[in-house]
Amino acid sequence: MDGKSCEYRGCGQLATSVLANRRYCGEHFIATCRTELSRYFQIVQEKRLWEIPRETVRKWIDECVREADVLDRRESGLDDSLRRQLQDIILSAVELGRNLRRSPRVVAQIHLRVGAGEWGEETNTKLISRFGALITVHHPVAVNEMLTIVRPDRGRAVHARVAWIHETAPQTTDVGIEFLDAENFWELDWTKSTPF
Repeated sequence: MDGKSCEYRGCGQLATSVLANRRYCGEHFIATCRTELSRYFQIVQEKRLWEIPRETVRKWIDECVREADVLDRRESGLDDSLRRQLQDIILSAVELGRNLRRSPRVVAQIHLRVGAGEWGEETNTKLISRFGALITVHHPVAVNEMLTIVRPDRGRAVHARVAWIHETAPQTTDVGIEFLDAENFWELDWTKSTPF
């Protein structure tokens, strides 16, 4: 963090993460994430989502997951307890995101070709929604990178934005994608509780 200090009141330790434009050391990053996740889950549980713009929460979730993942991979001196806490934050943030979804998530394996520029690879979906999917890729990608997604079985293609990434193993990354120009890429009836 370029030698900058944690901005948590009274801390002053070296910052390792940024969340909502504030710098935090590892300990206070975790504490802040837990506090905010708790607050957001309470708002969802009490059905008070009108209090906060969903896009603001989605942006916070993306940043939280990305920073927790980077901190987990970058800091070699973290003890197992802190690593578990970071993994818990990632899982909780993803769960919060599920509660904010515009459409349901469906477990489905659909064969795709994904790529950008010079690279492309074959993959299958893990989850799909009306507005995107969860896929696994072996080529490095970055948040906000634009991808082309092709369904060979239907001859359809769509542009998608990388919404979030999580490295699950060396050269293996789970990628949440958001469609940019498709109304119903999966050709399913999303008005039903089970679209298939």
